[in-house]
Amino acid sequence: MWSSDDPSLRTQIAALSPTVSPDEARRVAYTAYMTGRELHREWRVAWLPGIQNFLVNMGARKGGLCFQWATELLVRLDALKLQTLELHWAESGPNTGAEHNVIVVTARGQPFGEGILLDLWRYSGTLNKSELARRLGGRGDVASKQVRSTTKSN
Repeated sequence: MWSSDDPSLRTQIAALSPTVSPDEARRVAYTAYMTGRELHREWRVAWLPGIQNFLVNMGARKGGLCFQWATELLVRLDALKLQTLELHWAESGPNTGAEHNVIVVTARGQPFGEGILLDLWRYSGTLNKSELARRLGGRGDVASKQVRSTTKSN
């Protein structure tokens, strides 16, 4: 879906906890979709992620590897200065050729495994979201690092 006004994602984020601000849920959904759109254009993304990876590794494209999508999304979401939501970096298959990186959104203090996975790489800038962060990998395959600037006390 290319809609930056996705009521489904806003509702999923807001439903993480009664403490989640509906405005923050809206801003996260909007930012995730718009980041995908903007980077798709800027990086001249090929439809298949594997082709984009090849083009990036050959120097023919500026960006489009999964960690680049995740990093750019994280930077933009972090700039929102969220108070009721936390951002997590997630990876599957770390330090392997199959490593994959995404961002997971949780309510403040909520376990990582209950978050919503946001992946811009899998569909070349079209947001792929999942309610279950565990879906990212097999048992013991998912690692999480809290983003310091979004988890500090105010």
